[in-house]
Amino acid sequence: MALTSKANRAPAVSHPDKDKAYEELRKEPQKRLNLDVPLDLHRKLKARASEQGVSIRDMLLPLLKELVE
Repeated sequence: MALTSKANRAPAVSHPDKDKAYEELRKEPQKRLNLDVPLDLHRKLKARASEQGVSIRDMLLPLLKELVE
């Protein structure tokens, strides 16, 4: 796997529904959550997020919110 800087990455694909959901989540006060995960799981999360053109954080926030609602 080649490592690239953020400046060299293709721009993220915009998804209006997702963008609106992320914007709503970011309006709320924030608290940091640290989570140790197995290396293989992290690699899979990172790959999936990259495929979707989002960060791991942006990919997981809606899932976490859904989990507790």
